[in-house]
Amino acid sequence: MKIVGKSDIGKVRAKNEDQYAIIREKDGVFVLVCDGIGGHAAGEKASHLVAKHFKTNFKIHMPFTHVNHVKEHVEMLVQQANDLLIKQAQTHKNQQGMGTTFVGLYVSKEFTVLVNAGDSRCYGFKDDRLTLLSEDHSYVNQLV
Repeated sequence: MKIVGKSDIGKVRAKNEDQYAIIREKDGVFVLVCDGIGGHAAGEKASHLVAKHFKTNFKIHMPFTHVNHVKEHVEMLVQQANDLLIKQAQTHKNQQGMGTTFVGLYVSKEFTVLVNAGDSRCYGFKDDRLTLLSEDHSYVNQLV
């Protein structure tokens, strides 16, 4: 499986608040995208901290032998990353309210696990068609 990543600031924003990581292991790969919440304090810092936390800590429990092991590990890392953001905001007042979206996908021969928080999306591509796989967690989506 070939996996590549690229982040581009585009033409609208002054800062790139996106981070991604590709974490490989012989039996699987975890890919994540974090998009700092624009308009909030330190969105680029939030996305950087979360991506770095996963890069540093995800491989500790690899390889995974059961789908529930992946889910439990990702849930634990998401909670730890959230705690990091809270602590960062408490110690740096100019970063209060910092936040990021998160999309993570673990793929192995045995199973696939998708997790997301916020409104960053994951799509599947098959037979020349894109299919939305994730669910938006946003106020607008709650209204629909």
